[in-house]
Amino acid sequence: TSIDGAFSDSWSYSGRLNLLSSDPKALYQNFLHSDELDFVNWFYVTYSTGDFSFSLGKDILYFGGYEIDADDADAYSEMNSTFWNSLSCWQLGGNVSYSPSDAFSLSYQLASSPFNELAFDSGLLAHSLYLNASAGVWSTISSFNLVEMEKGSFIKNVFLGNQFEMGG
Repeated sequence: TSIDGAFSDSWSYSGRLNLLSSDPKALYQNFLHSDELDFVNWFYVTYSTGDFSFSLGKDILYFGGYEIDADDADAYSEMNSTFWNSLSCWQLGGNVSYSPSDAFSLSYQLASSPFNELAFDSGLLAHSLYLNASAGVWSTISSFNLVEMEKGSFIKNVFLGNQFEMGG
């Protein structure tokens, strides 16, 4: 179930909840766990002013590339990378975004690392610098990420997702 709306011109919210399952206990017992899925895929509130927006809540970790941008329902696990299939991508945190146009958005996200058992319980963090841009036939979803596995030890990723659209 997806929910989106606005409290005012500046404040909005977005979320997706998995309220039904063949094994409901599995969905609800892991609430606020960083290392498992639960019934809240995402739910965050956003404050927007001019070209800037600030969001807090549970959101997908901002990794670039088109594979990770796909909705769960559109991703075929046998064709996904080990990274996609192994990472608990929905985490609590916040981000700030600069979007001067529909064709350019630059964001910084600070979130709980998926290597925490509970959100922020070990103090492990995930940092993402994320670019979503397009010009003509080219578009990109790219990022630089630091994901803390243990205190002071990071997985460092650079995702350079580029797409060229030709024809009609």
